[in-house]
Amino acid sequence: MIGEPTVSDRGPAKHFHGRKAISEDFKKLLDKAHHNKDGTIFLIQGAPGAGKTALLAECAKRAKEKGWKTAHISTRALHDPSALAKDLGVPYETQITKSKSTGFSVVFSIVGGRKARERTQVYSGKDIGDILRAESGERGLLLVLDEAQRLDIVTDNTLRDLTGETLKVIHNGEIGGPVVLLAGGLGTSEMVFEELGISRFGGGCLVRLGRLSAASEQAVIRDWLEKDGGAQGDMTLWIEAIARESYGWPQHIMAFVSPATQWLRENGGELSPAGLAYMTGAGQQRKEAYYAGRVGVLGKRARIALAQLLRQQEGERVLDEWDILAAFEKYRMRTAPEDVLEIMLHKGVLVKTHTGDYRVPIPSMEDWLVAHYGQPDQALPPPQQTLPRSGGRAGDLERARLPRRDDGWER
Repeated sequence: MIGEPTVSDRGPAKHFHGRKAISEDFKKLLDKAHHNKDGTIFLIQGAPGAGKTALLAECAKRAKEKGWKTAHISTRALHDPSALAKDLGVPYETQITKSKSTGFSVVFSIVGGRKARERTQVYSGKDIGDILRAESGERGLLLVLDEAQRLDIVTDNTLRDLTGETLKVIHNGEIGGPVVLLAGGLGTSEMVFEELGISRFGGGCLVRLGRLSAASEQAVIRDWLEKDGGAQGDMTLWIEAIARESYGWPQHIMAFVSPATQWLRENGGELSPAGLAYMTGAGQQRKEAYYAGRVGVLGKRARIALAQLLRQQEGERVLDEWDILAAFEKYRMRTAPEDVLEIMLHKGVLVKTHTGDYRVPIPSMEDWLVAHYGQPDQALPPPQQTLPRSGGRAGDLERARLPRRDDGWER
């Protein structure tokens, strides 16, 4: 029986290897910001399971070693000074003013020097810039924002403007002290920042995260087997088996080292054929569950449309946007083709490349999609009436316009 995972595939990496060039670029950025008393935005984006959160934690660790104050912030902190103060762990005093016209006590919120009308928040006299400037100190302030693509859920126009203004002053180094925003998110994050006014990142400040190198992958696997599983003897067969299944993808590595370390702990570190078989079966099951979780939000017609399109490609499967939309139109889905594409981007099923084309970011997931939904005789559910294009954002689409369930998968 496949047990529950014994190690987590999210959060800081217990055994971190690789990403040296990225780490070096980030450390140089910190040194430059400290020297010039300015800052900018450093964005790490990639598909789910690429190791973004672990890399964010590693970068934050490097900043702390240099004496920088670090804090994880919410999206709200970029437009609400009270939320920012809370995330930074600093006091935020309040005061209530009276309306001259009515004589009644009214609570206002002042953010970035603007009065937010009809909002019952508290005015403290400090705006976001004041707080960031004060907390940057002598060494610097690092703000860490994970799941940066969720900035698109800020739909109120006033709050979006305020968020954009905050991002702009950080990006341009105009706070008045060394402040860096370290953001991590899905492949749509760059587009979300662009919608908020950040159209171009500085050299080395936009990272499109891919697979680990073979050497780093093997080093991570070896550390887990030896240091956490207590493996005894030659680990070559086990390392090669995991590497063959993981494709250098951190999430896949964790899918296999979790049952591997579980087996080794329970069997005195014995690297037996039975243990290898257990680890391989359990890892494959977890890997497929991961794929199902990625595409589970989509209707079966959407999965078939994408898989059939991928099957038709020769060599590297790079997809043109018009071909994708035409395929979605052909398969008569309930959701408009443009909205289906946005959902796929939001869930990390597809990513947009620097050339403007699209691809499945994980090669093994691409193969899985074609194997499960790309067969020529694939049965289709009944056609659905297409909903009109929403014009909304991916987060809204996922909540409000999901295709009807038609295959029994649970989200």
